[in-house]
Amino acid sequence: VSMKGDSKAGEKSYLERCWACHGLTGDAKGPASAGMVPPPRDFTLPGAFKDRTDDALLDAILKGIPGSSMFPQGVDPQSAVDLVAFLRSLPRAPGQEKNFLEALAHADKEAGRALYNRRCWPCHGATGRGDGPAAASLRPPPADFTDPDRVAERTAGRLHSVLTRGIPGTAMGAQGL
Repeated sequence: VSMKGDSKAGEKSYLERCWACHGLTGDAKGPASAGMVPPPRDFTLPGAFKDRTDDALLDAILKGIPGSSMFPQGVDPQSAVDLVAFLRSLPRAPGQEKNFLEALAHADKEAGRALYNRRCWPCHGATGRGDGPAAASLRPPPADFTDPDRVAERTAGRLHSVLTRGIPGTAMGAQGL
């Protein structure tokens, strides 16, 4: 076992095992997190691992956390070390999302529109309602970007994560931007 860990391999394991509770970006807002007591850990907070050693993280992954929904993950030791390496890459510095949003706001809107029309409209539709020509055959259906109940979930971090990693179990693949 290499204790250095491979963050890329850890990301793959995270997307296979962890994202449903901990969220695509590690923000603890995964689809299975609703109602969990205690809630999943938010790995994106700047001090998320301040008091957590690698050994404590490995124990949580390999043995679970009693009194929580965190069960033993059933991974081999190297995969656990790789997961820790990936988890350590998730905390964001204050303002990182703001910087990403500002970059989006100053981006070339016509280039963005052309990119959307090339890659997104077949599933999400011309107006982002999830009603593009391919939508009827997709399970789960594509996101409706106009749904007011889901707008608050669309943080810069989630947007970046979805575009660069995709969403496991859906037709939304990584976009390689």
